[in-house]
Amino acid sequence: MASRAGKTLDYKTKILRVGGIESGSRTDETLTLEGIRSVAADTAVAITGATSLTLKDSGGCFSVAQSSTYDINLPDPTEGPGLSYTFYLTAPGSFAPTITCTGAATFVGSIILDASVVVATGNTLTFASGAALLGDNIEITSISTSLYLVRAVSSAAAGITSTTV
Repeated sequence: MASRAGKTLDYKTKILRVGGIESGSRTDETLTLEGIRSVAADTAVAITGATSLTLKDSGGCFSVAQSSTYDINLPDPTEGPGLSYTFYLTAPGSFAPTITCTGAATFVGSIILDASVVVATGNTLTFASGAALLGDNIEITSISTSLYLVRAVSSAAAGITSTTV
C-alpha cells in the first residue's frame, strides 16, 4: 500500500483512493487522473515482421530489423496528445520496413540525415533499404487526434524517408 497527501493506492486490491473517492467501489462520482504516463508492459520489444501496435503499446521502445519488408501500423491517435513510440534499428539489411499511420493521421516533424534535415510529412516512414544504419532511430508522439510528431535520426543520407502512401 502506498499513501501520499490523501491519495492511497492499495496494490493488493488495485483500489485507488483520492480525496475520498475510491475507484472500483463507487459509481456515483467520477475519478479523473491527469499527468499519468502509460508504460508498455514490455519495452525493447523486437519487431521482425508485420505488427499493429495499439494504444496500450504507448511508451514502448521497439527494435527493428531489416530482415524482410514489413509494415508496423500505429494506432489512430484518437486519445489525442501524449501517445509515444520509439523505434531503433538493430539489424541493418537489404529490406525496407515501414511505420504507417492508420486512419486519417499524418506525420509532422524532422528527420535528421547525416548533416541535413528533411521535413517529415505523409503517413509512412521507412528505414531505407541499404541506407539505414545501426542505431538509426525514430521517436513518434501524438500531438492531436490527427497528428504524430516525428523526431528521427539517421547517420546516413536517405537512411530514413517519409512518404504518403
